[in-house]
Parts: sequence; structure tokens; C-alpha cells
Amino acid sequence: MLIDRLRIRLRKFVTAFEAPELQDYIDSAKNQYGLAEGKDDEIILKLALCSCYLALATDTATYFKYTQGTESVDKSMTPKMFMELYQTLWDTIKDQFDGKPVLFQIKKVDPSETEEE
Repeated sequence: MLIDRLRIRLRKFVTAFEAPELQDYIDSAKNQYGLAEGKDDEIILKLALCSCYLALATDTATYFKYTQGTESVDKSMTPKMFMELYQTLWDTIKDQFDGKPVLFQIKKVDPSETEEE
């Protein structure tokens, strides 16, 4: 079952997701791109995993860094880590969708690409 395989790929981060949410990511990947379970399982899993990484980046965006006395905690890099995981995975699959609408794509904006107002 795809949801079980997605849980395995998420490893310890699987606890951040309920089963219906994971199933929704799988269903969205299939429906958005016309993919068929059993035939396109690997790409469906990668798309669903991309959704999970984006959700984790969003959920951890409030993480912070602080120091109190001799103790220091720094979780501010966590969202960046998930965005890098997303981008790396998306880069491996994005070419398979030429001519099809893109579910999502996050990239840094290059100031030279923006219009001046």
C-alpha cells in the first residue's frame, strides 16, 4: 500500500502526520497528474513526500534559537532543512511533468528576475 511506503520514507517524521493527511497527499498527487496506482507508484510517492516536506517546513517555521545561561537551543535551521529536502526531491522529478501543471514549486527569487516598480 502506498501509504505504508510513504510512512517508511518519512521515518521518524511520520508522527507529524495523521493517516488521512498522508492519504490526501497521495490522492492529490495521483489526481493532479493523472497517475495510476500500481503503474506510477514511485512518482506518486515522491510527489506525496514533497508535500510532506513542505508541510514540515511550514509547521517548523516558528522554531527559534535562544540561549539561557549556559544552555543554548537552536532549531531555526529546521524549516530550511525541510525546504532543502523538498527542493532536492522536486529537482529529481520535475522534468517528468513537462507540459503539465505544476502542483508546487518553491524557489528563491533572483532579484534580477523581478520587475522594478
